[in-house]
Amino acid sequence: MSKTLFEVAREFIPEESAMVLIETNETLKSQVKSFSDPKIAGTQCLIDYFLFRQGNYPYTLDVTQFFRLNEPFNIGYSVSQEVITPVVAHTMSREPKNQEYKNFLDCYTEVLQSGGIDAFLEFMNILTSEGSKKSRSLLEKKFLETPKETPLFRDKKVVVTGSNTGIGREIALEFARRGARVVLHYPTEQFSRGALSAVELIQEYGGSAQVYRGDFRRADEIYSFANNVFRDGVDILINDAGITLSKPFEETSFIELRDVVSVNLVAQYLIAQKAVRHMERQGKGVIINMSSNHGIAGKAGHSVYAMTKAGILGLTRELAMEYARKGIRVNAIIPGGVMTESHLRLMPNFAELKGKPIQNWNNPEDIAKVIAYYCSDETRNVTGQQIIVDGGMSAALTGGGDATEIPEVLFGRRFLEQVNACGHDLRYD
Repeated sequence: MSKTLFEVAREFIPEESAMVLIETNETLKSQVKSFSDPKIAGTQCLIDYFLFRQGNYPYTLDVTQFFRLNEPFNIGYSVSQEVITPVVAHTMSREPKNQEYKNFLDCYTEVLQSGGIDAFLEFMNILTSEGSKKSRSLLEKKFLETPKETPLFRDKKVVVTGSNTGIGREIALEFARRGARVVLHYPTEQFSRGALSAVELIQEYGGSAQVYRGDFRRADEIYSFANNVFRDGVDILINDAGITLSKPFEETSFIELRDVVSVNLVAQYLIAQKAVRHMERQGKGVIINMSSNHGIAGKAGHSVYAMTKAGILGLTRELAMEYARKGIRVNAIIPGGVMTESHLRLMPNFAELKGKPIQNWNNPEDIAKVIAYYCSDETRNVTGQQIIVDGGMSAALTGGGDATEIPEVLFGRRFLEQVNACGHDLRYD
């Protein structure tokens, strides 16, 4: 069993301070009333700080996805520790005598215990100067502040599938910052927290947000989702929902093949099919389909995933041509490696790995800002394109590592092994 954050901290700071980090501690049972709660801002600072110390680049993970309003803090805190603790433990193991690490953890326990942030502000200032401003913006209630730069999307309705975590959730938040009415999506109850917390966060800042469930492994739920969210039209559709599956070709089952194709490709097709009917009536609209580097280059162990992501590129070109004269633009985004919850769950050292040739990965907001730009009128003549945001990886002869070897870290199982609320068992009888 992996260590808890309490056990990690106890090796570096006095046990009475580390005791605060136990999730059942009474000081953590008060309800979350606002996302500007110092304990949430402190937890955001914690993950940003230790990720940055790994790679010397302001990587970040949005911890608001773990917390819910009117819920005891220790529930979201417990969920967050599954991702955060291994990152902290890995970073500290590299420099176990680093006094700054000890000071940081000591200040963090004070934030959790008393809600006092004064001793912690110095670390927030350090992170802000180094390029990571999330914790400070949460504390100062500026997290969803409208950016000064254009474009904005006042009164536009934006639907983002797969917005319960990672890139999709950040896309929804970015459009909310820019004034859009946002509709989020999550697949099953087991994966609902991130989307529900995003809606609460947007509403706390005075924005408009809704959320709908839809398990895209099932055709009936794809159609149900589309019928619900497009009832009053749509201006922008972001087709982000997808499952990453890394598994040897000969070991991939029919059930896994079916489910990944359904979520990654069939759902994009059918949801776009519903969306264009509304966009045609208004004479304009934008669709962004999420592809991947795996759609344009090969790497062992990703046969099903690569097939779907390549298919998305073909679908994007076809739709762009079919609807060009109807005012609907369709483009595909190809992100490289992105710092997300799923990466950190499997690779706590993700921040110290290097992308090539640019020596850093994307943060989710990097992708979100690119998408916002290509959905704006500033790119009104861009359609049918595949927009690559991967630090030049796909332009290089190799993206790093041996592309002929099956990866040791296997993605996709956490989702595919779940049983949805309807009792749909993924095991093949």
